[in-house]
Amino acid sequence: MIFRTRIATPADYPAFARSFTQLRVPDPVPTAATFAERFLPHVVMLVDEGEAPVGYASWRFYGRTAHVVHVVVDPLVQQRGGGRALMSEVRERVAAEACTRWYLNVKQDNA
Repeated sequence: MIFRTRIATPADYPAFARSFTQLRVPDPVPTAATFAERFLPHVVMLVDEGEAPVGYASWRFYGRTAHVVHVVVDPLVQQRGGGRALMSEVRERVAAEACTRWYLNVKQDNA
């Protein structure tokens, strides 16, 4: 499967909200307004060959350090390079902002 990444827009909110539930966190799904105000423009969408969103990654900046907050890939397309594509895109974007460090926290049960 071939994936492509692109910067998210407010129109991606439904796909973001669907994917957010896969994080298995107690936090409520952010509203569309919160997505637009607090997440964008630091979200990239993972899209399949038909341009359907199948995941996303988001990050925040803390000075010259970037924290990759979420990396979510639809279970139907996992283990096919989508996570790698998202991380590669995030790496390029944070490097372009002169970040010298980046990190991602991962749950212990995340194989």
